[in-house]
Amino acid sequence: MTLGLRHRLALLLAALILLGMALFRQGLPPGTAAPFLLVLLTIVAWATAAIPEHVTSLLFFSLALVLGLAPPETVFQGFTTGAFWLVFSGIVMAAAVVATGLGWRLRAGLARLAGRTYLGTVATAAGGGTLLAFAVPAAIPRVMILLPVAEALATGQGFARGSKGHAGIVLATLLATIVPSFAILTGNLPNLILLGAMQSIHGVEIGYLDYLFWNFPVLGLLKLVSIVLIAAWTFADAPGSPPASEAETGAGWTPAQTRLACLLAVAVLLWATDSLHGVPPGWVGLAAATFCLLPGVGFLDAKAFSGKINTTPLFFVAGVLGLVSVVAASGIGTWLGGGLLTLAHLGPDPLLVSYAKLVAVAGGIALVVTHPNIPTVLVPAAGDIAVATGLSLKGVAMAQVAAFSLLVLPYQTAPMAVGLALSGVDLGRALRFLLLNALASLVLLVPLQGLWLWWRGVLALP
Repeated sequence: MTLGLRHRLALLLAALILLGMALFRQGLPPGTAAPFLLVLLTIVAWATAAIPEHVTSLLFFSLALVLGLAPPETVFQGFTTGAFWLVFSGIVMAAAVVATGLGWRLRAGLARLAGRTYLGTVATAAGGGTLLAFAVPAAIPRVMILLPVAEALATGQGFARGSKGHAGIVLATLLATIVPSFAILTGNLPNLILLGAMQSIHGVEIGYLDYLFWNFPVLGLLKLVSIVLIAAWTFADAPGSPPASEAETGAGWTPAQTRLACLLAVAVLLWATDSLHGVPPGWVGLAAATFCLLPGVGFLDAKAFSGKINTTPLFFVAGVLGLVSVVAASGIGTWLGGGLLTLAHLGPDPLLVSYAKLVAVAGGIALVVTHPNIPTVLVPAAGDIAVATGLSLKGVAMAQVAAFSLLVLPYQTAPMAVGLALSGVDLGRALRFLLLNALASLVLLVPLQGLWLWWRGVLALP
């Protein structure tokens, strides 16, 4: 059997990790060497797609439990989270959108805006994803709402599922509803964790409009433009003939489409107002998915659960969330953050140099402990960082926001892991797209953001 490129790359990276662990394991805190090794090898398997994602998750579960690296409640914590059940409900509702033809009907409206050019199609789908972030605070529900529509738009424009053009439209939509929303205070979970921690630990309050003005021009708007241009350049493809089913959109709304549209509207309303009624988005999604499966009033028959609903993505998401739990429980994240801060030699450099170093540190932390945990590592040390660098506390916080845009691997933020699990896009294509966008942010947008914050007086102490 001949090994492919991704398998050879995975073996090389695994060998380098094993060598590094053998040489430097004495520098790790007691009891963290084995969990850290398992975490790194799991990340390599996901990043290279050498093994199917859900199989990698099962290997992670098995090794963590058999070797006694973490208790079952930590390893399997992903199965009990709202994010897991949002993925499940997303799979069910996406199947309902396809079964009823609602996706095609919604696609028709977007197609009129997009025109027939590939750039116009990508820009329309991605722009809708970013705009929705102002209305729906949670990123995972936005992904669930948009992906079926984006897939229908791609197919209706003549890009068959599995084609390069189809992947570009779906990936641009997915990334545009996640990454630019880091520049909107209510648009993503890490933002809220960051601002809440800064307020509770350091007494620093940042208002909605200040946060938007400091971040959205570069990390929101320019990031959206970057996503669209990279997708249009990377995935440009000649469309084929739209499927015959597109002609069906000219007929009137069916009762099933009307009921499903009402169900989605209620779900979106409940997702957007979860702070008022207190029901977590995961349980709202679970209730909506259950309604879709109810005999007589739902949209999927009894055989759909085994025939039309692919549950393998659930194991990928549960594995991602379980890995994050193991990292947090083992103390790897805290140790890594301290090591990176020491390695960066933060000191009295020019403000923009200190800002760039801190963004790099936060980006490195996110590669292991994921985006939501960047603030949990850096915010407690923000006072010391500010004293050492001369950055203001607000500047320390905004450097972490810039690091959120450096999304390299899907597991770094749950909405991306969920979106890829739902989309079915080839993981290799997704990884290349994420890497190109991260490079564009690192080379162009992060320096521009630093200049913007410096010009607005955010980086310097008042």
